[in-house]
Amino acid sequence: MRSIAIIGGGLSGTLTAIHLLKARRADIAEITIFEKAIPQIFRGVAYSNEFEYQPLNVRARNMSLFSDDEGHFLRWLEANAKQFPQDRLPETHNHAFVRRDIFGQYIADSLSEACRNAQQMTAFRVFKKEVTELVPDGRGYKIICSDSDETLWADTVVLALGNFPPADILPGNPIFANPWQSGALKNIQPNDTILLAGTGLTMVDVACSLHKRGHRGKIIAISRRGLLPRPHAAPPDCPLPLPPLPASRTVVALLAYFKDAIRTTVAKGYAWQSVFDRFRPQTQQVWHEMPYSEKRVFLRHFQHLWDVHRHRMPMQSAEIIGQMQRDGQLEIAAGRIRDARKVNGRLLVVWQPRSDGRVRDLPLADAAFNCTGPSSDLRKAPSQLVQKMLDRDLICPDYLRLGALTDADGQLLNRRGQAVKNIFAVGSLRKARLWESTALREIRAQAEHFAKYLNHVHHVPLPLNKNTHTEWVWEYV
Repeated sequence: MRSIAIIGGGLSGTLTAIHLLKARRADIAEITIFEKAIPQIFRGVAYSNEFEYQPLNVRARNMSLFSDDEGHFLRWLEANAKQFPQDRLPETHNHAFVRRDIFGQYIADSLSEACRNAQQMTAFRVFKKEVTELVPDGRGYKIICSDSDETLWADTVVLALGNFPPADILPGNPIFANPWQSGALKNIQPNDTILLAGTGLTMVDVACSLHKRGHRGKIIAISRRGLLPRPHAAPPDCPLPLPPLPASRTVVALLAYFKDAIRTTVAKGYAWQSVFDRFRPQTQQVWHEMPYSEKRVFLRHFQHLWDVHRHRMPMQSAEIIGQMQRDGQLEIAAGRIRDARKVNGRLLVVWQPRSDGRVRDLPLADAAFNCTGPSSDLRKAPSQLVQKMLDRDLICPDYLRLGALTDADGQLLNRRGQAVKNIFAVGSLRKARLWESTALREIRAQAEHFAKYLNHVHHVPLPLNKNTHTEWVWEYV
């Protein structure tokens, strides 16, 4: 009988547990989720934040946790609409951009349903602990947790760590706060001047949340190129197939392909956004087939264009951002931040505009936030578990520092390119191989695949863990 440890209780870990339970496998004796951040349990950072304004960046019709039941989330919304105040839940048609905290509740409810439907076949447990080390012992892995003398075991481990915090804007300088931390915006006063490093989707969420709470002060957002995410297009979707992919996997050939596809799509009366949506099922394979040298060219010269066209914001967010810009409240700037320090209780930030390169001071700010997006370099990951796994050669960074080396099934590879026995990754750690590996559709596919792939995973039966000294345990036995 298998004992499976899932390290991380956000979307990736919870979805993996849901699909394992849904499979109702007789060979799985227990599934254990380890998650230290209880406010984020079964939701993760993205779906448990306290922002006043934070819609999903994907329409409700595309947010089902189950690929074989695309209407599951829509039905859940309709059945649970009375739980949420009217100002938080828009009309539940399939084009709505629902609030993220509502989607977080959907994840938690789906897990509860999966536990009930497992019909006592599998014990499901949650440990409010941080896993700090995995120790191979020949049979499986001993799991070492912080603040615990209890020894736990698993023969199969799933790393579902989610996104790491953003990298420091200025190494060793703590002035730029992480907006995803609980209560990050709590002490912001209505007339404060706010500086946001980054102009992507995180910046959009922070700026719109400040607007929602009646903020009147100036907001300055800076990124290297000063590009905003493009908005989603209004329906209808484009039903036309994309042209065949070019034989070459060079950046130049793929750029020409996208330009041609967009021209054709727009000429037929459809939105350019549909080209990226229709290309998405092919993205992982194309990325995998690209030569290493071409990936480097893409990351250096074209990733910023990909990001703002592929990772788009809801139309209502675009309207708020546009209005804030027209009112002069929100300023978007292109350049680099060179220094930051406190001056009489306020923040002085020195920057270098992209236009002329002259270093100058920004207006004094009252708060500054790092909105540059998650970091992915495992060597710098603020995780004791990851650092010890690096030391034991249980995980290896990829050459582009996008995540971990894995095989096609998500199994970790070590520095010699060998599979690490029975340790798998789900979610952002697989970005190196898949590129698209952080959104629901891709995480869902990985969780579903893992539940089926277990048939081929070698394991040695281990004694079941005892639940003594456990702070929080759910069991269905």
